[in-house]
Amino acid sequence: VTGAIDLAGNALDIAAESITIAAAAPVTGASDVTLTALASDAATSSGGDVTAQVIVEGDVTATGAVSFDATVTRDVDRTAASNADVTGSSTAQVFVTSTVMAGTFAASATTDGTVGATSTGQNGLLSLDGASIDFDESALVRIGQQPGGAPDAASITADSVALSASTATAYSATGGTAGIGVDGTTEASILGSSVTANAGAIRAMATDSATLTALTNERSIEVSAVVIDIGADITSASTRLDRTVLASAQGSTLAATAGEIALEAGSTVVLSSTAMAEALDDTAGAFGVLDVQGGGTQATNTLLGTITAELVGGSATTTTSGD
Repeated sequence: VTGAIDLAGNALDIAAESITIAAAAPVTGASDVTLTALASDAATSSGGDVTAQVIVEGDVTATGAVSFDATVTRDVDRTAASNADVTGSSTAQVFVTSTVMAGTFAASATTDGTVGATSTGQNGLLSLDGASIDFDESALVRIGQQPGGAPDAASITADSVALSASTATAYSATGGTAGIGVDGTTEASILGSSVTANAGAIRAMATDSATLTALTNERSIEVSAVVIDIGADITSASTRLDRTVLASAQGSTLAATAGEIALEAGSTVVLSSTAMAEALDDTAGAFGVLDVQGGGTQATNTLLGTITAELVGGSATTTTSGD
C-alpha cells in the first residue's frame, strides 16, 4: 500500500506473502484492519528459502481490532537412493515503525510444518549414504525496528496489546547416517517505543517448540556365499539446535490499565537421535568368511542458544490492577 486510505468505517483485509504499508500511506477510519502474510510449500522435495512478512511504516487508526500476522508453513519431503540433503530457511516477520491506534492490537509471527530427508541407501550393500538437513528458522515480531535492523520508534495505543512469536517446525532425517542442524531466532520485542493498553494487558511471548528427529537405517546382509572381506562402518545420528528465544522490552515506555505487563520466553523443543547397528546374517551356513570388520553406532543431541525474557531500561507501569 503506497497511498493514503480512508475506509470510512469499513474494514481492511489484505492477504499476501509480503505486505508493506508505506510511511506515506496512512490507514484511517477503519473498523478492523487485518494484514495476513502467508507463505507455504506445495509439497516440494527441495528446501529453499521461504519468507512471509508484514512491514508497517504508515500510521493505522481503527475502532476495532488491528491484527498483523505472518506465517510460514513448510512441506518438504526429499527421498533419494543415495544422499538426501535439504537446505533452506523459513522466516516469518512483522515489523512496526509507526503509530497504531486501535480497539485491540495483536501481532504474530509463526513458522511450522514439516521438513524431511530420507536416504534409502543401496539395496544389498552396507551403504552409509546419508540424510542431512541444514535449516535456519526464525519468527520475529519487532515493534520499533526496521527490517534492516535500524531503530525507528513506534507508538501503539489499544485496549490490549499482544505480541507472539512461535517456531514449531518438525524436522526428520533417516539414512545410513542422519544429521539435522537448525539455527534461528524466535523473538517478540518492543524496542525504543511506546505501548499503552487502556483496558487490558500488554503481553510479549516467544516460544520455540520445534522437533528434530534423526534415525539411521537398520541394515542386514545375508552371507550366502564365500565372502572374502566385509566391513561395517559406524552409523551416526545427530541433531543440533541453536536458537535464540527472546521476549523483551528495551528502552520503551509500557503502560497498562486494568491488566498486566508480561514478557514470556519458553522452549518445549524435542531432540531425538537413534543410531541402529548393522547386522550380518549367516542363515545359509556359509563358510569361508575370512574377514569381518565391525563398526559401531553414535547418537548425539546438542541444544544451544539462549532463552531470555527481559525488561531493559525504559519504564513499565500498571494502573488499577495488574503486575
